[in-house]
Amino acid sequence: MTHMDTTAGGREVSVLAFVNVALRQRWIIVIATLAVASLVSIVSLALPRTYSSAGRFLPQADEASLSRLSGLAAQFGFTVPGTGGQQSPEFYVALLRSREILGTIAVDTFRFVAMTGRAWWQDTASMSGTPMDLFEISPDESPAKRRDLAIEQLLAMTSAELDRETGLVRWGVSTPWPELSRLMADRMLELVTMFDVEKRQSQAGAERRFIEGRLEATQRELRDAENELEAFLRQNREYAGSPALRFEHDRLDRKVVLQQQVVTSLVQSFEQARIEEVRNTPVITVVDEPEIPARPDRRYLILKGLLGLTFGCVLGVVIALAREAMAGGRGVTPDDVREFMRLRQETARDLKRLVPFRRTGTD
Repeated sequence: MTHMDTTAGGREVSVLAFVNVALRQRWIIVIATLAVASLVSIVSLALPRTYSSAGRFLPQADEASLSRLSGLAAQFGFTVPGTGGQQSPEFYVALLRSREILGTIAVDTFRFVAMTGRAWWQDTASMSGTPMDLFEISPDESPAKRRDLAIEQLLAMTSAELDRETGLVRWGVSTPWPELSRLMADRMLELVTMFDVEKRQSQAGAERRFIEGRLEATQRELRDAENELEAFLRQNREYAGSPALRFEHDRLDRKVVLQQQVVTSLVQSFEQARIEEVRNTPVITVVDEPEIPARPDRRYLILKGLLGLTFGCVLGVVIALAREAMAGGRGVTPDDVREFMRLRQETARDLKRLVPFRRTGTD
């Protein structure tokens, strides 16, 4: 029991000693807290406002043609390149932030109206240029380096995410100019659509060439099977009376019928592939079009200020403890209680000077 009491008392006195250190170094803590909070607020206010434009689209899942081709190819022991149909929504999320898309945007020229002046709703100016120019990337760099730097900035300005419950892909762009944000978001959607159409046409072309080759080979096999059946019938006009000849006839006849079915399926798939090869309709459905943002993005100044106050307070306490340690602070003694009472009174007097108040009315 005595050991437990001593431990509890030691903990109480240690906490009290810590409070005494904080009170002795209270101005260090106050200054550090206000300095960090002020710095965070100033930096947040100094950063340029950004405007975000976003949209959503739904990828369509249509795997009919490739599913037919997969079944046909499996019959002959082949695998069709690209079998797997439409790309997953996750693919579009990655594509929107890929170098393929952002690299094209980095060298595109955008023309838009920018708001200038303090009263931005009154002052406007026409601007044009590539993101490399608009982001003020040094022209002394090589074109490849400027493009890479522009892509890095575009990566920080763009977003893409998938809503797994609905399957919708959301993408957006944030820039210092409202109209530029919308133009870039539109351009991203256009490039994704072009990529999708070109990929589908290329895939359909590969499918058509594959089917065309198999169709020619299957037609030859059909003619060979028909010639073989014809030769059998000429040599065995009365095959029905012989079980062995009747079995051979049925086998040759099934071979011809099977080849006819395969040729019919290949012809249908060949015509479908030819249609897909020239089809240029997009396979994504736009749910929300990007629009020019009417308001700037939120800066969360209050939240950042609170975080700055918290970090500043912690930093002030660390500095106070370091000052006490370097000054060779005294160990824990019973006098800590008397010192705490004195420091508490001094702190209360300081607070009264900083925040004066008057008592009004009567109790």
